[in-house]
Amino acid sequence: MKNTVELFFDFQRKKNIKRYGICPEAFHESVGDHCSAMIDMADDLMTRFDLGLDYRRVIKIIKYHDMGELGLAQDYNASVAEVDSKYKDEKTCLEKETIAKLIKKYGKEIKEFTSEYLEQKTREAKFVKLLDRLDAMFWQVLRGVKNYKDMEIPPCLTLEGIFEGIITKANKLVIEFPQLKEFYREFQKAAKIEYLKNGLPWNDEYFI
Repeated sequence: MKNTVELFFDFQRKKNIKRYGICPEAFHESVGDHCSAMIDMADDLMTRFDLGLDYRRVIKIIKYHDMGELGLAQDYNASVAEVDSKYKDEKTCLEKETIAKLIKKYGKEIKEFTSEYLEQKTREAKFVKLLDRLDAMFWQVLRGVKNYKDMEIPPCLTLEGIFEGIITKANKLVIEFPQLKEFYREFQKAAKIEYLKNGLPWNDEYFI
Protein backbone atom coordinates (compact mmCIF):
# COMPACT_ATOMS: atom_id res chain seq x y z
CA MET A 1 0.00 0.00 0.00
CA LYS A 2 2.91 2.34 0.77
CA ASN A 3 4.22 1.84 -2.78
CA THR A 4 0.81 2.79 -4.18
CA VAL A 5 0.90 6.09 -2.28
CA GLU A 6 4.44 6.79 -3.50
CA LEU A 7 3.44 5.97 -7.10
CA PHE A 8 0.55 8.42 -6.87
CA PHE A 9 2.99 11.10 -5.68
CA ASP A 10 5.09 10.37 -8.76
CA PHE A 11 2.00 10.71 -10.96
CA GLN A 12 1.47 14.13 -9.37
CA ARG A 13 5.12 15.06 -10.02
CA LYS A 14 4.41 14.91 -13.76
CA LYS A 15 2.64 18.24 -13.17
CA ASN A 16 6.01 19.78 -12.22
CA ILE A 17 7.61 19.08 -15.63
CA LYS A 18 7.16 21.99 -18.04
CA ARG A 19 6.63 21.26 -21.73
CA TYR A 20 7.73 23.46 -24.65
CA GLY A 21 10.64 25.12 -22.90
CA ILE A 22 11.74 26.89 -26.11
CA CYS A 23 8.35 28.60 -26.40
CA PRO A 24 7.04 31.78 -24.74
CA GLU A 25 5.49 31.44 -21.28
CA ALA A 26 1.94 31.66 -22.66
CA PHE A 27 2.48 28.39 -24.50
CA HIS A 28 3.52 26.21 -21.57
CA GLU A 29 1.70 23.28 -20.00
CA SER A 30 2.92 20.41 -17.83
CA VAL A 31 3.52 16.75 -18.65
CA GLY A 32 0.65 16.00 -16.26
CA ASP A 33 -1.64 18.27 -18.29
CA HIS A 34 -0.49 16.51 -21.45
CA CYS A 35 -1.23 12.99 -20.11
CA SER A 36 -4.64 14.06 -18.81
CA ALA A 37 -5.62 15.47 -22.22
CA MET A 38 -4.44 12.28 -23.93
CA ILE A 39 -6.64 10.16 -21.65
CA ASP A 40 -9.61 12.44 -22.44
CA MET A 41 -9.06 11.99 -26.18
CA ALA A 42 -8.41 8.24 -25.88
CA ASP A 43 -11.63 7.63 -23.96
CA ASP A 44 -13.73 9.67 -26.36
CA LEU A 45 -12.27 8.29 -29.59
CA MET A 46 -12.41 4.68 -28.44
CA THR A 47 -16.03 5.21 -27.38
CA ARG A 48 -17.10 6.93 -30.62
CA PHE A 49 -15.24 4.69 -33.07
CA ASP A 50 -14.79 0.95 -33.26
CA LEU A 51 -10.99 0.96 -33.34
CA GLY A 52 -10.55 -2.60 -32.08
CA LEU A 53 -8.19 -1.51 -29.30
CA ASP A 54 -7.64 -2.80 -25.77
CA TYR A 55 -8.96 0.13 -23.70
CA ARG A 56 -7.04 -0.84 -20.56
CA ARG A 57 -3.71 -1.14 -22.38
CA VAL A 58 -4.15 2.23 -24.05
CA ILE A 59 -4.78 3.98 -20.70
CA LYS A 60 -1.84 2.18 -19.09
CA ILE A 61 0.53 3.20 -21.89
CA ILE A 62 -0.58 6.83 -21.60
CA LYS A 63 -0.07 6.78 -17.82
CA TYR A 64 3.51 5.60 -18.09
CA HIS A 65 4.75 6.89 -21.46
CA ASP A 66 6.40 10.05 -20.06
CA MET A 67 7.45 8.71 -16.63
CA GLY A 68 11.06 8.71 -17.83
CA GLU A 69 10.99 12.52 -17.53
CA LEU A 70 10.37 12.53 -13.77
CA GLY A 71 12.80 14.82 -11.96
CA LEU A 72 13.23 17.22 -14.89
CA ALA A 73 12.24 20.88 -14.65
CA GLN A 74 11.19 20.74 -18.30
CA ASP A 75 10.91 17.95 -20.84
CA TYR A 76 13.31 17.28 -23.68
CA ASN A 77 12.16 18.83 -26.94
CA ALA A 78 11.13 16.10 -29.39
CA SER A 79 11.78 18.29 -32.43
CA VAL A 80 15.37 18.91 -31.34
CA ALA A 81 15.89 15.21 -30.58
CA GLU A 82 14.94 14.32 -34.15
CA VAL A 83 17.77 16.39 -35.66
CA ASP A 84 20.44 16.43 -32.91
CA SER A 85 21.85 12.94 -32.22
CA LYS A 86 23.83 14.01 -29.15
CA TYR A 87 20.73 15.60 -27.62
CA LYS A 88 18.69 12.47 -28.47
CA ASP A 89 21.28 10.16 -26.88
CA GLU A 90 21.27 12.28 -23.72
CA LYS A 91 17.47 12.15 -23.60
CA THR A 92 17.37 8.38 -24.14
CA CYS A 93 20.06 7.68 -21.54
CA LEU A 94 18.41 9.79 -18.84
CA GLU A 95 14.96 8.32 -19.48
CA LYS A 96 16.30 4.75 -19.36
CA GLU A 97 17.99 5.45 -16.03
CA THR A 98 14.80 6.93 -14.59
CA ILE A 99 12.62 4.05 -15.83
CA ALA A 100 15.08 1.51 -14.38
CA LYS A 101 14.75 3.17 -10.96
CA LEU A 102 10.96 3.20 -11.23
CA ILE A 103 10.87 -0.49 -12.19
CA LYS A 104 13.01 -1.36 -9.18
CA LYS A 105 10.71 0.69 -6.96
CA TYR A 106 7.28 -0.25 -8.34
CA GLY A 107 7.62 -3.45 -10.35
CA LYS A 108 7.39 -4.71 -13.92
CA GLU A 109 4.19 -2.97 -15.04
CA ILE A 110 6.07 0.24 -15.81
CA LYS A 111 8.61 -1.70 -17.88
CA GLU A 112 5.86 -3.51 -19.79
CA PHE A 113 4.00 -0.41 -20.90
CA THR A 114 6.95 1.96 -21.44
CA SER A 115 8.62 -0.73 -23.58
CA GLU A 116 5.43 -1.26 -25.57
CA TYR A 117 5.23 2.48 -26.27
CA LEU A 118 8.87 2.82 -27.30
CA GLU A 119 8.89 -0.27 -29.53
CA GLN A 120 5.72 0.84 -31.39
CA LYS A 121 4.82 -2.71 -32.44
CA THR A 122 1.20 -2.83 -31.21
CA ARG A 123 -1.81 -0.87 -32.47
CA GLU A 124 -2.35 0.37 -28.90
CA ALA A 125 1.16 1.86 -28.83
CA LYS A 126 0.67 3.46 -32.24
CA PHE A 127 -2.65 4.93 -31.13
CA VAL A 128 -1.01 6.47 -28.06
CA LYS A 129 1.76 7.91 -30.25
CA LEU A 130 -0.96 9.45 -32.44
CA LEU A 131 -2.64 10.94 -29.36
CA ASP A 132 0.74 12.32 -28.27
CA ARG A 133 1.01 14.14 -31.62
CA LEU A 134 -2.63 15.22 -31.62
CA ASP A 135 -2.36 16.74 -28.16
CA ALA A 136 0.66 18.78 -29.26
CA MET A 137 -1.19 19.95 -32.38
CA PHE A 138 -4.39 20.90 -30.53
CA TRP A 139 -2.32 22.78 -27.95
CA GLN A 140 -0.51 24.66 -30.72
CA VAL A 141 -3.79 25.83 -32.21
CA LEU A 142 -5.44 26.61 -28.87
CA ARG A 143 -2.60 28.41 -27.13
CA GLY A 144 0.54 28.59 -29.15
CA VAL A 145 0.19 29.48 -32.81
CA LYS A 146 0.25 33.23 -32.23
CA ASN A 147 3.32 32.82 -29.98
CA TYR A 148 5.45 30.81 -32.39
CA LYS A 149 7.12 33.89 -33.86
CA ASP A 150 8.66 34.58 -30.42
CA MET A 151 10.11 31.09 -29.99
CA GLU A 152 13.77 30.66 -29.14
CA ILE A 153 14.41 28.20 -31.97
CA PRO A 154 17.73 26.31 -31.73
CA PRO A 155 20.05 26.66 -34.76
CA CYS A 156 19.35 23.04 -35.75
CA LEU A 157 15.64 23.79 -36.32
CA THR A 158 13.41 25.98 -38.46
CA LEU A 159 9.81 26.98 -37.78
CA GLU A 160 8.69 25.24 -40.96
CA GLY A 161 10.61 22.12 -39.96
CA ILE A 162 8.91 21.96 -36.57
CA PHE A 163 5.45 22.21 -38.13
CA GLU A 164 6.18 19.74 -40.88
CA GLY A 165 7.72 17.20 -38.51
CA ILE A 166 4.73 17.16 -36.16
CA ILE A 167 2.07 17.17 -38.88
CA THR A 168 3.61 14.61 -41.24
CA LYS A 169 4.24 12.16 -38.39
CA ALA A 170 0.62 12.51 -37.24
CA ASN A 171 -0.53 11.94 -40.83
CA LYS A 172 1.36 8.65 -41.03
CA LEU A 173 -0.16 7.46 -37.75
CA VAL A 174 -3.72 8.41 -38.73
CA ILE A 175 -3.44 6.12 -41.75
CA GLU A 176 -3.31 3.22 -39.26
CA PHE A 177 -6.80 4.23 -38.06
CA PRO A 178 -8.92 5.09 -41.11
CA GLN A 179 -12.02 5.53 -38.91
CA LEU A 180 -10.44 8.75 -37.62
CA LYS A 181 -9.71 10.31 -41.02
CA GLU A 182 -12.83 12.53 -41.18
CA PHE A 183 -12.29 13.79 -37.61
CA TYR A 184 -8.62 14.48 -38.31
CA ARG A 185 -9.33 16.36 -41.53
CA GLU A 186 -11.77 18.64 -39.68
CA PHE A 187 -9.04 19.40 -37.18
CA GLN A 188 -6.58 20.15 -40.00
CA LYS A 189 -9.02 22.68 -41.47
CA ALA A 190 -9.20 24.50 -38.12
CA ALA A 191 -5.42 24.39 -37.80
CA LYS A 192 -4.92 25.88 -41.27
CA ILE A 193 -7.16 28.85 -40.41
CA GLU A 194 -5.19 29.61 -37.24
CA TYR A 195 -1.79 29.20 -38.90
CA LEU A 196 -2.61 31.54 -41.80
CA LYS A 197 -4.36 34.07 -39.56
CA ASN A 198 -1.15 34.43 -37.58
CA GLY A 199 1.13 34.63 -40.62
CA LEU A 200 2.59 31.16 -40.21
CA PRO A 201 3.26 28.63 -42.99
CA TRP A 202 0.71 26.02 -44.02
CA ASN A 203 1.06 23.57 -46.88
CA ASP A 204 -2.13 22.04 -48.30
CA GLU A 205 -0.13 18.87 -48.93
CA TYR A 206 -0.51 18.29 -45.18
CA PHE A 207 -4.17 17.34 -45.74
CA ILE A 208 -4.85 13.61 -45.89
